[in-house]
Amino acid sequence: MLTPNQSPHIVSLALAALQRFPDRIAFQMGDEQVTYRQALDTIARAQAVLAQLGVGMGTRFGVLSANRWDTWCVSNSAQTLGATYSPLHPMGSLEAHSYQLVAGDTATLLVDADHYAARGAELAAEHPGLRIVTVGKAPGYGLDMSQAMANAGAQNAINLATADTLSTLGFTGGTT
Repeated sequence: MLTPNQSPHIVSLALAALQRFPDRIAFQMGDEQVTYRQALDTIARAQAVLAQLGVGMGTRFGVLSANRWDTWCVSNSAQTLGATYSPLHPMGSLEAHSYQLVAGDTATLLVDADHYAARGAELAAEHPGLRIVTVGKAPGYGLDMSQAMANAGAQNAINLATADTLSTLGFTGGTT
């Protein structure tokens, strides 16, 4: 039996799988397929962007998104840099989201602009010190991660997370 904090961090396992099976299909959305290699490349590029924004060991990284492959990669990037992932409930109220950002001491928020652009704008207005990064159609606020990752160029994925790194900070969405 393992004692607490003896197992690898969850993102360590994800990175190992992506590296071990680079040609396997990681995600399929309709006709679009993303291989493990492409997912790993996205993680590495996102790491470079997020590190420049100050995302790293001990920081909190919020996510408001539908089920998207690019969001999964960016979230894993934050965790591999040592940040704690904190998903915002997609059906949560503005008040609930604001509470979570403040109570969780969230420094950076990833917004899926294809699905939550309006809520992201509300949160940006309510929390002017919050760094916002976006995936999907650029909403006119925050940093467009797709463009920033393309500008970052080829990178090598790193993993700074350890068994003692806090992985996830969850809040109830009131639906449980």
